[in-house]
Amino acid sequence: MSARDLARAQQMIGRGEYAPAARLLRAVVSADPANALAQTDLAQALWRDGKPAEAVPFAARAAELIPNSPSFHLLHGFCLALAKRLPEGIAAMERALALDPASPDAVVPLVEAYATEMRFHDAAKLARAAVDRFPAEPRFCSSLASALINLGDEAGTDAALELAARRCPADLTCASMRAFVTHYRDAFDRTEQLARHRRVGELISMGLDPLPPVVIDEHPDRTLRIGLVSPDLRSHSVAYFARPLIENLGPGFKVHVFFTSRDPDDATLRFRAFVTRAGGAWHDAARLEHLAITQLIRTQKIDVLIDLSGLTNNHRLPVFALKPAPVQVTAIGYPGTTGLRTFDARITDTLADPPGEERWHTEPLLRLDPCFLCYTPIDEAPPPAPGPLERGGPVTFGSFNAVSKFSDRVLALWARVLNAVPGSRLVLKVGGSSKPGAAAPLLSRLQRAGIDPARVTLLERTTTQSEHLALYSEMDIALDTFPYHGTTTTCEALLMGVPVISRAGDRHASRVGLSLLTAAGRPQWAVLSDDDFVARAVELAQDPARLASLRRELRPALLASPLCDAPAYGRRFAAALRGLWKNRRSLPRG
Repeated sequence: MSARDLARAQQMIGRGEYAPAARLLRAVVSADPANALAQTDLAQALWRDGKPAEAVPFAARAAELIPNSPSFHLLHGFCLALAKRLPEGIAAMERALALDPASPDAVVPLVEAYATEMRFHDAAKLARAAVDRFPAEPRFCSSLASALINLGDEAGTDAALELAARRCPADLTCASMRAFVTHYRDAFDRTEQLARHRRVGELISMGLDPLPPVVIDEHPDRTLRIGLVSPDLRSHSVAYFARPLIENLGPGFKVHVFFTSRDPDDATLRFRAFVTRAGGAWHDAARLEHLAITQLIRTQKIDVLIDLSGLTNNHRLPVFALKPAPVQVTAIGYPGTTGLRTFDARITDTLADPPGEERWHTEPLLRLDPCFLCYTPIDEAPPPAPGPLERGGPVTFGSFNAVSKFSDRVLALWARVLNAVPGSRLVLKVGGSSKPGAAAPLLSRLQRAGIDPARVTLLERTTTQSEHLALYSEMDIALDTFPYHGTTTTCEALLMGVPVISRAGDRHASRVGLSLLTAAGRPQWAVLSDDDFVARAVELAQDPARLASLRRELRPALLASPLCDAPAYGRRFAAALRGLWKNRRSLPRG
């Protein structure tokens, strides 16, 4: 083995040929185990090939061989984090930063790692120092804003994002976060919310002119090639709602999936198996640049291309800006407009987006009544178990939503509920809360909102989805977040026999609960005022017999409701896609 082999392997990595590069580099490392560069290149090839756990020992060996190399320690920490060994990953990334404090490269992954461990103060401190030290780097402003969202520092979040907008107005990451954050607080004016999303659309589209259409078979009733672009067809909340779509479109459609995540799992394998068994095609596109994915979609002659991400992490909206398919749709994954004008429809329903909401979107709205979503529970869901009150304990309210959705307004509303039910408790599921000091910021916010921390129980993350669902036995009544509602958590609670109280607002993110609960046959639990939220929660808390009955009734009722009727949902979606196809030449634009 020689330097020529190493150079050849590096060229392979540059071309995205990770598996053959790894094979060649294993031989190089075997022949020359003291070659730190070969060790680190092998680690790179393996993690890029979706094998971070295999990459860890080679990255570790490179850092041992050259202990003063910050880049080697950073790679080691990055691989450890990807391999779900976060505390070790943090230590390695901290070592990299200590070796080279003047380098910005370790900041973003370390901030993200701190946040995953619920060390939001550490994340904010590191990001704030980077904002001051590297004024030309807008990514640190968005990292700071992300940490501050989780700390509930609304003013600080806004200040960080406004600083980013002034420093780097053309930065897409910061512009996307400025748009996304508008869903967390209804204090944002709808005009401002739309303007921020339009700006994102402008930045995405900058320099990208839609491509000329591929020659297509014009027949309106032929089998249509449907393309789904998503990084979330894995153990992710989007997967629960994408599955009914993928499995129920019917014989008039051939599904192509363009999977854009580097982190597939068992759920991904199940999706892939179904798609290929049904005669569709699966394309692993995570390593492809936007233009390469666009060309792949055109090569496959996709008729209707569906985005399942919106502005969420790892989206591929630049692909949609290039318009590789005659019809383009955005659905399921994002609670508002994308800001792009190249979509022919955004899937919603009449409750989530009532008539008149068109003016707040760049996409035409296509309403899939009675609900724009369909929920498919996991096969391993445990049976509902008695709640705390039925077991002789105090009535317990709860929420398993993300901490980032805990707005000041919703915490104050939850405080009103707890204070109206003496002796009641609150249970929250917050990963990392058992680590020293990690829970302090959240408990402090709860106390400021009027909730005694002694009445609060924080539950840790679980390993499996079935274990997660079993934890719904720790609450009697679920309290939805506001203004950014839960989606999967609402469906899970109903599945486990737990009623959900949701406060409806004036826009999609704060009306999802209304749509879900109505489809599940419980519209009375979606209320239109803070007072009604408190009253409904108190009414249920004072009726132990009703709560016990709901534990038995809610699951079968949910499974029999439109919210879980996958065949009917598939037919509605299929009809909507067929209609878009037939009328594509006359479709309006946002």
